[in-house]
Amino acid sequence: MRSILKALAFSLLIPAVGGQDSLTIGILDFYGLRTITEDEVRAVLPFKEGDLADPTTPFDPNIELEIASALGVHRVKLEGSCCPEPNVGILYVGVEETPMPGVEYRDEPTGEAVLPAEIVETAQEIASAMMAAIRAGDSGEDWSEGHALAVNPEIRELQERFIGYAEQYRERLIEVLHGSAQQRALAATVLGYAADKRAIVPHLERAVLDPSVDVRNNATRALTLIALYANQHPELAVEMRSDVFVDMLNSIFLDDRNKASAVLWPLTQPRDPELLGQIRDKALPSLIEMCRWKADGHAFMPCIILERVLGLPEQDELHPKETTIAMAMELLQ
Repeated sequence: MRSILKALAFSLLIPAVGGQDSLTIGILDFYGLRTITEDEVRAVLPFKEGDLADPTTPFDPNIELEIASALGVHRVKLEGSCCPEPNVGILYVGVEETPMPGVEYRDEPTGEAVLPAEIVETAQEIASAMMAAIRAGDSGEDWSEGHALAVNPEIRELQERFIGYAEQYRERLIEVLHGSAQQRALAATVLGYAADKRAIVPHLERAVLDPSVDVRNNATRALTLIALYANQHPELAVEMRSDVFVDMLNSIFLDDRNKASAVLWPLTQPRDPELLGQIRDKALPSLIEMCRWKADGHAFMPCIILERVLGLPEQDELHPKETTIAMAMELLQ
């Protein structure tokens, strides 16, 4: 089952690859709709499925403001992902109908600490090699040690340097992660390669509340792999908070939702009644709409979490999605 989950979930855990030639919007999906309908949102969008556009590149904030004004809502967020098929992108339209009490992120740090040049250079080499590998369909990863090591030998050799850096520069990484105005996202990634997973969890959990979505993304990705590792090694007694990730399921930011579902996937595996109750009480509508998403790689983890909330038995494949959603909708009545 783990190999199936990894294959479907991989798109949640790697950066989007933008800048592709002739990219089209192949999937248009939505979240945050409570009283407004999908048809109402579609009617004011300046694009549709099949349009030639790269949804992985940032949209002009003015477009988001215009859509929000036309709908009469508090905020709209347009975010894209790549790619369920070659040259096909996914565009998500997030809607916050009224101001929502959400996660309280920390203030932007102002420190001047920077990472050693060899860490930055290695990260740049990895990014370049990874982009080429993803486009070539060579994006497999080994998560068995609690951090990501690519199947591609060139990328794996570069990532293995992070294991040494995480020990050699531990204090500098922590200093940058918590207090620097720059390079915090990279610090979160490298710190995830530390040998003592239990010791770095509190630092990564704090980074989940960083004001930068990139820092939150990288910290949450690292925590996901640690949580998976901890499930296989209970003797390590790794403890991880879950409340912030439950709140993130309701975020206007797509990455927050994706990465929260990624962390809650392993955290809900033991089926702790208290955690499942928190998810049901705080984020059931969000889980339902995420399970409905058309891209299997993005919907799979929310659907698994939803099945656990409903008490459905674990199995190698998802239960019929329509049945799961119908059962969850009954809980909202």
